[in-house]
Amino acid sequence: MKAILVPVEQHTGPAIFHTALTVARTFDSYIEGIASGPSFPDVIVTDVGMLASFDPDVRRASAQTARQRFEAWMTTHSVPPPL
Repeated sequence: MKAILVPVEQHTGPAIFHTALTVARTFDSYIEGIASGPSFPDVIVTDVGMLASFDPDVRRASAQTARQRFEAWMTTHSVPPPL
């Protein structure tokens, strides 16, 4: 079995999940959600409001929220969790 890795962010829409599900069903794969966000080398902070996204507690909460969104979508669409 192969995994389809889906980056789950605050703005990840249902189209991404539907596309991943279609690909997974086509290739007999399963879907895994990966919470993603900016990392220090990839970001130049130009807005003070963005600094909060580097706080470990905020990043942890964002990852938890992303996981909950992903699991809720999977449950709604009757997709079983990977074995």
